[in-house]
Amino acid sequence: VPRLIKGMLAADGLDLLLQEYAENFLFDLSFEEDIKWQVNHDYYFIMEEISKKVALDVYKITSDIEIQFFEAGSFLELMKLFSKQIKRLSKIVAEELNNLDITSEIVHYLDQHYNEDQTLKTIAEKFNYNSAYLGKKFKKDTGKSFIAFLEDVRMRQAADLLKTSNLMVYEIAEKSGYKNVDYFYKKFKQYYRISPNEYRQKNLK
Repeated sequence: VPRLIKGMLAADGLDLLLQEYAENFLFDLSFEEDIKWQVNHDYYFIMEEISKKVALDVYKITSDIEIQFFEAGSFLELMKLFSKQIKRLSKIVAEELNNLDITSEIVHYLDQHYNEDQTLKTIAEKFNYNSAYLGKKFKKDTGKSFIAFLEDVRMRQAADLLKTSNLMVYEIAEKSGYKNVDYFYKKFKQYYRISPNEYRQKNLK
């Protein structure tokens, strides 16, 4: 079930996850009624977890699904009902997530935490998103890859510190999120076409 929830939030591989979910019951020797109770319980658990991420009108989505689960004439019918409902829910989730401005949240977060180790993977985990999906969405919304955007933020910060502080270049590198000062020099020169020291000289007030 947690994998199913993850798949719904990421809008990824749902058919395969639903198949896996159904196959779990093939090795289960429970009575039909018990399986129905389990499916019903799982469905409401999924609803609860998804509701923590997006605003859902639970009553509108569930309607009489519980009755339908218990009236299912066969295991196959039960799984079809469950799959149909999960896909319906997943579609609503996708629409809601597109309405949420996750990119703005990430941009704001990077503005505060650019000096920490940041990768698309760690950001995706922090915001509970699939990293491939998030990478595409971030590029679509900002016009830049996550790495390029983070570098922009760090470079702007480094330039600002060179202009306004008396910190040593290695200290500025560290405060801007670069542990290796040589790498920082190289990146800065690529970005501004001059070295950090030259930039400081040029911008002395």
